[in-house]
Amino acid sequence: MPDAAFDTVLTPWFIDQVPADLATLLPTIHRVLRDGGRWINFGPLIYHPTHTRLVHRYCYDEVLELTAREGFEMENQRYARMEYMASPAGCEARIESVATFSARKSGPARAAVEDPEWLSDTTRPVPRLAGLDAYAPPHPLFAAVVALVDGRRSIDDIARILIDRHGLPHDAATPGVQAALREITRAFRR
Repeated sequence: MPDAAFDTVLTPWFIDQVPADLATLLPTIHRVLRDGGRWINFGPLIYHPTHTRLVHRYCYDEVLELTAREGFEMENQRYARMEYMASPAGCEARIESVATFSARKSGPARAAVEDPEWLSDTTRPVPRLAGLDAYAPPHPLFAAVVALVDGRRSIDDIARILIDRHGLPHDAATPGVQAALREITRAFRR
């Protein structure tokens, strides 16, 4: 696909289903749009559990943050519950929260902040991050993770402890610890 080939890119019911990670799709959308071009999105943020890793299941404010970082300016945005597939001939319908926005390509993408190696290699020790003692965990899982970060334990080590102490499911432990630490490092960047 050539650069700056389109005035508009539409992603209806797409961003939570097709890319394995939305953050890898955004540079492509940015690249194929002309300067001032628009990206219009409409659809829910319901990620398929086997297609999208837990750490790539972005909530609405994270989608907006990624979009701004990629060089888009939000023109209109709405996240609301909507009814669809409702027929006057039937009595059933679905209701989902739908992310609707129009974003204009306003400039170059901001330089992405790379994740530290210990966040992607779950066998490396997680360093005792500066400011961690003052961090106010928003969830008990985050508090449990923070309490186990000692500079020697890896994400895998922390996950094993949470499995043993708190009965965290085996298949969710490592991705859960990874997601919590990713959000904690994002909070420190803000």
